[in-house]
Amino acid sequence: MRALRILLSCFGFVTGLLVNACLLLESVWMDEPTRTTFSSVGDDTYGTVSYALDPWSAGILLVVPVVGALLGWLTGALAGRAGWVLTRTRS
Repeated sequence: MRALRILLSCFGFVTGLLVNACLLLESVWMDEPTRTTFSSVGDDTYGTVSYALDPWSAGILLVVPVVGALLGWLTGALAGRAGWVLTRTRS
């Protein structure tokens, strides 16, 4: 039962990292200069990867994998109580 919880929490952590990577890439690739009162506001080097982390997004980069790991641990605990086990032997 413990192995199931560890496996699912690692899976949740990795899934959270993948979600962060997708969000980061989406924000980098979709960041286009916007037009506001006849001045170009945005990235001066359009087409290059330049992304500055603000405190809110830096916190999200840490929180999403941890929440995924906690949800995986909870799912493993509930599945273990329901009778799910991970074994190396065939029954």
